[in-house]
Amino acid sequence: MAYVKIADVSREESALANRIVAEILLAGFVISVFDGEAYPVKRSAKHLEIVSALGSAEADTLAIHDPLTGRREGSVLLVWGNSADELVCDYSTTLEGLFSFAGKEG
Repeated sequence: MAYVKIADVSREESALANRIVAEILLAGFVISVFDGEAYPVKRSAKHLEIVSALGSAEADTLAIHDPLTGRREGSVLLVWGNSADELVCDYSTTLEGLFSFAGKEG
């Protein structure tokens, strides 16, 4: 999946957010983006669509869904403007060990 620069965020945060989205999609999930007020993207498997919706607010939540059942499997809270090391501020414990951002070495 191609790298997409997210407007108004650092290059490091943008790169990490791209990697997180790619990792989730490659695992077979779909993603909804919540910007604090609305869902500009709902249950998408399109990297460009998802990443393009990020960074317009101080924080975004990636809601991760099973594409077959529609069940929400977890979420990841991204807070912009600190550093790439602090981009992922919270995530569902159901994701631990599955992704590099959630305690898996990678």
